[in-house]
Amino acid sequence: MVLTRSQARKKATFPFLDLPAELRTAIYHLALGGRVIHVDRGGGSHEKQSETDARTSVCEAVISDKESYALKRLQLGPPDALGNSSRHKDCNRPAAKILPLSFLSVCKQIHQEAAPVPFQANRFTFWNRKSLARFLRYLKPEQQNAITTMILYQVHIQRGWESTSHRSLKAPRLLGLREVLVCVELAPGDYLPFFGDGESITSKTIQDDRVSGMGRLKAPKLDRVEVLINSSLGHIPPLTSAEIKAWEGRIKSMLSK
Repeated sequence: MVLTRSQARKKATFPFLDLPAELRTAIYHLALGGRVIHVDRGGGSHEKQSETDARTSVCEAVISDKESYALKRLQLGPPDALGNSSRHKDCNRPAAKILPLSFLSVCKQIHQEAAPVPFQANRFTFWNRKSLARFLRYLKPEQQNAITTMILYQVHIQRGWESTSHRSLKAPRLLGLREVLVCVELAPGDYLPFFGDGESITSKTIQDDRVSGMGRLKAPKLDRVEVLINSSLGHIPPLTSAEIKAWEGRIKSMLSK
């Protein structure tokens, strides 16, 4: 029996949609999840961008934030090499990896089943409140509510999360957000008195104001907040372990309200 071209093509096609729904879901998560997604990686709050432009790229760092902070605290590696900028230096290059979403265009049923997975199964990183606001405006409500995990960076003397710079930020209620990791990376410049107020990062007021914009996040079902605070100095930082622990506690309390 000689098969027609149409019959041969149909016979060679794997019957993916005949698989159990649970197995299809597992495949969607393997194909579209398990990654750290940078939003506007490297873009400061001063950059001029469209209010609806949200650039994303897949993180290519060889070690995680938690691993890096642990090594820095133990002083087991060059501080500069373990810093945020060095670890993520390849994440914003022109040929940076992007999430392969062509899988969603195979057919209508696959799109309906898998569309929430890129938001549910990945961790999204933000360096400032404008990147966060821009990204959320770009999404539909169902996509916003599918996000489960965020990583918020406060790096060096950047002021992307300060209270004076995000009065216009109106973050929607993220009903699916369950976990937030806050990474605060200090540098020598943080310990110099700031112009006008004469206080440095050793001041509780300055510490809290530096991250106060993160409190605009509304996540009624948030059940895990983790805070990492470290210094890129090659010696013991002016902040004591007790001061760092107290600051971490205040950030957790702010995000958990």
